Amino acid sequence: MTVILLQVVLLFAIMATGQSLTLVAVPATVQVGLTDSLGVNCSVAAGTDPTMASLVTLTLSFSQDSASPQFQALGTVNSFNGVGNSSDPSDGSVTGLIDNAGVSFLRVSWDTPGSVRTGTYKCDAQGLDQVGVPVSATATTNVTEGIADTTVLTDVLITLKKYVKQLSSELVVLRDQFVALAETWEQRLEARRKSLFEESPAFRGSRYYLSKEDPIVMNALAQASCEEFGGNLAEIGDEEEFEFIKEFIQNYTGFVFVVIGGSQYGEPDNWVYPHNNKSLEYFNWAYGYPRLEMAANCLNMWEWFDWNMTNVECLMDSKSWPMRYICEMLVDA
Repeated sequence: MTVILLQVVLLFAIMATGQSLTLVAVPATVQVGLTDSLGVNCSVAAGTDPTMASLVTLTLSFSQDSASPQFQALGTVNSFNGVGNSSDPSDGSVTGLIDNAGVSFLRVSWDTPGSVRTGTYKCDAQGLDQVGVPVSATATTNVTEGIADTTVLTDVLITLKKYVKQLSSELVVLRDQFVALAETWEQRLEARRKSLFEESPAFRGSRYYLSKEDPIVMNALAQASCEEFGGNLAEIGDEEEFEFIKEFIQNYTGFVFVVIGGSQYGEPDNWVYPHNNKSLEYFNWAYGYPRLEMAANCLNMWEWFDWNMTNVECLMDSKSWPMRYICEMLVDA
């Protein structure tokens, strides 16, 4: 009697620790162009199938032909190696987990699925029974292609119109915020420019900005300061432009050097503009210039020589040699 009772208890224990296989596709019908996602989920809940005590592997396969299925594996998950998926990205995104104490699952999903995702899906579960004998279970489900009726299409169009209207309203708000921010930024930039530079009249599509103070004594830093405001160190291209700049800077005092665009780094007597490496085509050298010393690599206009061009060291003591720099910026059309 005791033996029989133990056998009955063991039978109920086997049933309580089993597994059950479920395969679900959401949605079950794909409307091409309207369905935005498809998910096929195979799951096994521990404790619901007396024939499978321990789950080892889940495999999801697909056949577009439901009448004579030829299944192709989409993904797998097992208790040893985790998730494995097809090498073809079009076979979907695969996630999964084996959990013999809870719910094991294998899921394949797609964004905007087309008609090629309609057909038969199959889930194969491989595991062991209570005494270690291999057992298996299979579940299938179908995904069909549906044609949207006019009511569905009308609802979609109404929803889209509402969404477009909402986006348009949000875009107007963002545009107004951007315009306000741009205007504020431009005002601040203009205020900063006025605090740092003296502005020339327009000349052939450009304006020239002479720095008010002389903390910058390096050609590269002067160029960077000009670029901050959308310009470059002045690029003097001919006699007329030279005379215009010369007349402009003579309206101000307190300095003897003005840094302009042009340096000969790397190759002696090859003067180029610092921002584009383009060769200078015009010079108005002061008497005795250019100097041939290796360190005299930066181009300036010098008061002692009637503001004609000189080449000097790029790093000079601004206390002994007060200097400014002059930027050139295009005039807004």
